[in-house]
Amino acid sequence: MENFGFALRLARERCGLTQMRVMELTGISNKALSRYENGLSEPDLRALGALLKLYGVSANRFLGLEETEGQEALWKLDQREWELLELFRRLDQREREECVLLLRTLMEAREKGK
Repeated sequence: MENFGFALRLARERCGLTQMRVMELTGISNKALSRYENGLSEPDLRALGALLKLYGVSANRFLGLEETEGQEALWKLDQREWELLELFRRLDQREREECVLLLRTLMEAREKGK
């Protein structure tokens, strides 16, 4: 449940929204939203639907109902994956491109070593 809440927070932040703005747009109190994001409670279906619609996130993707290879549900990421995502989001565009290039280079070297 902790990762589920963290995924909700990431989706909100990706949209550049504060909890207060989400409350204005959805009617979900910032206290309830805080509890969802901190893993203290889970939103009901109405609230979850409103949040995912506002954030532009597919419910199927978010909930892991339609996982594709290499692309699992956001809330199923482990702690290290969340850490990498958080760090990546702090980089500017040039640094992100360098990071992706580095990861691709590492993967290619790994594949050649097999």
